[in-house]
Order: sequence, then C-alpha cells, then structure tokens
Amino acid sequence: MINTFDTSNKVKRSSILKMAFVFTLLVIPQVLFIIILYLNNSFDIYKNNYETLQNYFINLSLPTYNLIMISAWFGTSIYIISIIFILFLDKLLNKTKLNKMKHTVIVGLGSLIIMSFLITSVSEYNYSKFFQMYSYVSNSNIDNANPVLENVIEKLKNNYNEKTIYGWATDTMTWWLCLVKVTITIIYFSFFSNSLEKKKLNTSHIKKVFGQEKFSTILSSLSLNSKKNISLWIILSALAVFIPHFIYVITISIHNNSLNSMLNWTFSGLELINKSDLSQNYSQFAIKNLPIITSGFMIATICVLGVIYFKKEEINYKFLITQFIILFIEVIFLISVNTYSMHKLNEIYNYWNENNLSHFINTNEYLYKKLGSSFINSDGTIKDFFLYGIKYVSHAIITFSLFITSYVIIGTKLIKNYKISFVSTKIDNI
Repeated sequence: MINTFDTSNKVKRSSILKMAFVFTLLVIPQVLFIIILYLNNSFDIYKNNYETLQNYFINLSLPTYNLIMISAWFGTSIYIISIIFILFLDKLLNKTKLNKMKHTVIVGLGSLIIMSFLITSVSEYNYSKFFQMYSYVSNSNIDNANPVLENVIEKLKNNYNEKTIYGWATDTMTWWLCLVKVTITIIYFSFFSNSLEKKKLNTSHIKKVFGQEKFSTILSSLSLNSKKNISLWIILSALAVFIPHFIYVITISIHNNSLNSMLNWTFSGLELINKSDLSQNYSQFAIKNLPIITSGFMIATICVLGVIYFKKEEINYKFLITQFIILFIEVIFLISVNTYSMHKLNEIYNYWNENNLSHFINTNEYLYKKLGSSFINSDGTIKDFFLYGIKYVSHAIITFSLFITSYVIIGTKLIKNYKISFVSTKIDNI
C-alpha cells in the first residue's frame, strides 16, 4: 500500500519575521551611503560647481548631483516599502482568495527588492565616478587659467587633505556587491515560493530507494527520470557554459589585472587627463559592469537548484520548469552580453595600439599608481589577452552550441515527465 500525505503550505509568522530581519540587514549599506552623501562637503562643492568642472573635463561625462541623490532615495524608498509589505505578507498569502496568486505576489515582491538594489547601485556607481574625479584633482597639479576652477580645486584639495574624504565602493565593487544582494534575494524568495507548494511524500518510495543496490542507485541518479536528477543535469549543463564566461568576468574585474587596468585607463585615466573621447563610442557599463550583473542572476538560479538538490528538498515540476526557463534566458543573455563585451574589448585594444596611447600612462603619477600599467609591454605596445582576435567568436559558438544541445535534451525530458506526472495526478484525484 502506498501511503501519501500533503505537507502544510501555511505561511508562518516566524518565517515572515525572519525574512524581514534578513532584508533589513541588507538595507543598512544603502542607508549608510545616503548618510555619506549628506556628510560629504566635497559633494556639495561638486553640486554648486558642476558646470565649471564639466567644462574642464571635456571628455569625461560627470554624473549630476540630482541623478545620484534621486536614484539613492528612490531605490531606498522602494526597499523600505518592500520591507513594510513583507511584514504583512503572511496575512496576505494565507487568504483563500489570493491562494492562486501567491507566487505572483512573491515574484512581484522579490522583483521590487531587486529593482531597489539596481537603482541604488546606479547611484553608487555614479558616485564612484564623482569620487574618482575628486581624488584625481585632489592629488594632481592642474594648470588652468580659470580662477573659478582653481578655487573649486583648492577647496576639494583642502577637504581631501583634512581626511574628510567619504569614499565608497569603486565602480566595479559596486556591481559585485549588487550581485551578492541580488543572489541572496533570488535564492531566498525561490525557496520561500517553493515552500508554499503542497508536497506529497511517498513512504513506500523511500523504502524502495533504501533497498536498492549501489550500482542501480548510481544508474538511477544519472538518468532523467526524476525531478532531482533533472535538476542536477540542468546545473551541470549551466555550469559548463557559465564557468568559462565567469572566468572572463573575474578577469576584467581584478584590480591588478592587465584587462582591468586597460579598461580603467580607457574610461577614466585618459578622460581625466583630457586625452580621449572613447566614452562617446564605448559604454563602460556595457563592457565592464553588465557582465557582472548578468552573472549575478545566473549564480542565484544555479544556487537555488544546487541547494535543493544537495539538501534533497522536495520540488514540484512547475517550480523546476520555471527555474529551467529562467536559466535558459539567463544563459542566452550572458553569452550575448559577454560576447559583446569581448568584441568591444578587442576594438579598445586595437585603438590603444593604433593611436600609440601608452606614452600617456606616465603623464600623471597619481593615475599611474592608482590604475596601474600591467597591460603595457616594455616596448610600449599593448599585451595580448586570451580572447583576442577570432578567439572570442569561437568561444561564443562553442558555449552556445553546448548549451543548446544539452538544454534541448533536458527540456524534452522535463516536459515529458511533467505531462506524465500531470496525468497521474488527475487519475489519483478521481
């Protein structure tokens, strides 16, 4: 005889309070950032003299004061509203009328929190651009006949020398921190959503598994006949594609790495010394930062499936199919974003060599120490990187082909198993 019973999917008040506590901790950095914006006197000087500074840095697009402040407050306001909403989530989800919409509510709330992180990161990212300019003028001798500009620079230098600096994360670190917060959010809400599903536990099935021979167990663990095994193969196929791309993302993010140094000089160094207008043709965000954000979403989805697999959590087919579709979209987007980034990186490499820009590296001591010169050879040429030339195209084709092949096989089996499960459930309910 097969004994089955349903587990409860009632939302407990304790789980809601735990969720509210976790996400209250995550908002602390955002609050500290807003405090810094108000404490930093140099930021006020920047606001009052924005046009003067922008007119000097003709090739550097400086962010406006309002952009930084509004996005910081807007993102944090959305987050606070989300936390208030969390506190009433149990009463909302336990209502019978909203039972069919519970996953929609959870997805909406999670999306709101992620949107808050992204908006606040935009503010932090732009603040890092202000701070980069602030640090540069405070540590450099800028010759200019404009008395207004000289007065502004003198004020900024005085604040910097008095250690009232109020720095924040760098542009790259800002998006890595955003990655961590987005990952935590997706994992938390995915598990919370999955916990609301009624799960049937089959005692006779458990006894059968314990009685199987080792060889039979190994074979069954490699097949695509169960949700658990399918989730494992989804993880493995995603990792096979993700790891090579993630290595690239890490490479362009490491501070002392040659690629990171070249990008920093391209989008900051040359523009600060008014020797380049590359920002008009290339986007630092798309080339350097967007791959980090995209990787964050994919890491979160892989972690959700990984924890479910290794903790042997009960999982339903609808949840698994949803994660499968999300991961499919994320992988396609990751390959597209990284391939574009690699393509533009090749163009920047050629731009440096063709225009012989390496001699500008030694024109400013502060930037030389801050941004490094590891991408320059001793003869002044630019060092080749591992995906230079046609290599990045081959890399994209190989990873895309591997991904599509494995996902067609897994997806076909997943849909087939879901249909069988759906039919069996209808028969059991008769």
